[in-house]
Amino acid sequence: MIEKLKTALLALLVCSSMVQSYLLAFHSNDMQEMLQEEYVETETIGTPLSAESMLFPQQIVLHMDPETRTVLYPEFYFYERIFEDLKEWTFQGLRRTFESPAFFRQQKRALPSVELQFVSGLPLQIFEVFRPVGADPEPVYDRVSAMWLVLSENRDDVNVYLINDTDTTVYEVEITNLPVAKVEEYLGWGAIQPRYRVAGGSLYVPEDDMSMHRLLFKYSSISSEQMEIMLFPDPGITRNLPTRDGTEIYSDGKRGLQIKRDQLWMVYTDPIASLGEESDLRSDLGAAVQFVNQRGGWNGNFRVDYIAPSVTDKGRRYVFRQFVSSLSGAHPILEQPGHMFGHVAVSLQRGMVSEYERSLIMIEEKPMTRTPHVLPGGDELQRRLENYPNPDRIAAVFPAYKPVITPEYVELSPVWAIELTNGIMLELP
Repeated sequence: MIEKLKTALLALLVCSSMVQSYLLAFHSNDMQEMLQEEYVETETIGTPLSAESMLFPQQIVLHMDPETRTVLYPEFYFYERIFEDLKEWTFQGLRRTFESPAFFRQQKRALPSVELQFVSGLPLQIFEVFRPVGADPEPVYDRVSAMWLVLSENRDDVNVYLINDTDTTVYEVEITNLPVAKVEEYLGWGAIQPRYRVAGGSLYVPEDDMSMHRLLFKYSSISSEQMEIMLFPDPGITRNLPTRDGTEIYSDGKRGLQIKRDQLWMVYTDPIASLGEESDLRSDLGAAVQFVNQRGGWNGNFRVDYIAPSVTDKGRRYVFRQFVSSLSGAHPILEQPGHMFGHVAVSLQRGMVSEYERSLIMIEEKPMTRTPHVLPGGDELQRRLENYPNPDRIAAVFPAYKPVITPEYVELSPVWAIELTNGIMLELP
């Protein structure tokens, strides 16, 4: 009897093994590739942000009259009042005007107006996230570099315009309920702010020097092991490939992670076969932000700084610029040769991230020290702009921070920066 039970149990085990082998052999198509959103969630290092919170003008210019104007920067009190207030009003429909952008600016600066500058330009699809205007499909891929709120000559109406980044087209918003009294209120705030002049036809230069602070931050850094866990679906199968220059390279056979230890900078790549489909800019922006939220997070305040106008073999590139608070508002960090710091870049194809670049440096929330620093304005700044090679290429001038990174701290020194017409930011010589 016992021998019969043993024989039956053995037969049952053999049959079970055969069934499992059959399922593995003939149902392997159920095992699909792990999608990016299915990665194992890891510890939160930086702060999660939303795409909407990173869409704001680089600066707001208040034109009180033909000779009087001022510039407001992000996080400055009156900038934030205007920025938040504009969310309450309706802007609907666009139509092309027959004015040239250069002539338009010349004429509108003579009228009381509020100018919101995006400089390198936001694609209209993305601008709609910042401020919906109900644009028709025709100009959907145009890029907005400025939004103007202009009082009519007799101050009984508000006209709203958008200028594209190639300086070829002016759009007028067909319908708005923005009251005259609101624009007059915004302009009234400018009466107590520092004065700016127009230089080179389109650049705003403060008449006086600008007071800022040199900031010193302690920092920590994200480890290679943390990034490996966050970026690979199965970190257990990754391999560390040795290099002669000290760069750390990790790969699971498909994806790659390169860490430049001397710069505390990383580049992650995930090759994706392109199907030649046109990307949806808005959904890709959301996917880029969410990817960073789950893989390192954000270290401070960031702005959507640049969205590539065309798609490469790596997809479309989104660049997010870090801003740091100062006396006059928040200002961007400029990366330096040999030390990339101050921006995060993500490339996507059809909503999937193909490349991810960022600094591993995580500065503390508050600086260790603040040292007063003065940026020269007026005639000296204007001379520097005029002496720049090809000054016509300068699209904007603004205060920024130049980082110096040591093993113990990050020093942010105030400098005058320029943004060129191709979107590149540089320190003004």
